[in-house]
Amino acid sequence: MGIELFQNNRDAYEATLSLFRETNKTAVILATNTDKSFIEVYLAEDQNDKNIYWLPLSEFIFKTQIENPSPMINGEKAENYNFPFSQTRLDE
Repeated sequence: MGIELFQNNRDAYEATLSLFRETNKTAVILATNTDKSFIEVYLAEDQNDKNIYWLPLSEFIFKTQIENPSPMINGEKAENYNFPFSQTRLDE
C-alpha cells in the first residue's frame, strides 16, 4: 500500500471496512482535519475490486483533493476511485 495510516485512522478504517463488508456501502465521517481522505485512498487501494466514490462537501475541498496524488494499485492509478464532479463543471 502507498499510504500508512496513523492509529486513529486505522481504527476508523477498520470500522469503515467492517460496515463496507456488511452492507457494501459505507461513509467516512470524521471531524475536520482528521485525514479522512487518507482513509478513502487506503480503502480504494485495499478494496480495488470495489468502486469508491469520494463525495466532498464543497468544490473547494474537491479542488484541493484532485491536486493530491490519486490512489495507486501496483503502480497504476486506481480506476475504482471516482469523483462525482466533472472537471468541466469546475472550470465554468
